[in-house]
Amino acid sequence: MPYYIYVSATGDNRISIWNMNRETGKLDEQGMVAAEGGPAAMTASPDEKFMYVAMRQAKQIHSFRIDHSTGGLSL
Repeated sequence: MPYYIYVSATGDNRISIWNMNRETGKLDEQGMVAAEGGPAAMTASPDEKFMYVAMRQAKQIHSFRIDHSTGGLSL
């Protein structure tokens, strides 16, 4: 099973998606998702089906569905 890492880029209004090789720790960028409103702190739901992202500039929380086969996020 792939291991994905998500990094918020507040100034760029995006979340970068990285795949980590569990044996070597090597990171490969898989893509990005637009996140208007200044994404900041993030956390996954306990069942890991959703990613909750604090939008600093918009003063909102956005919920993204996590696609476990690709690591992709959909609002």
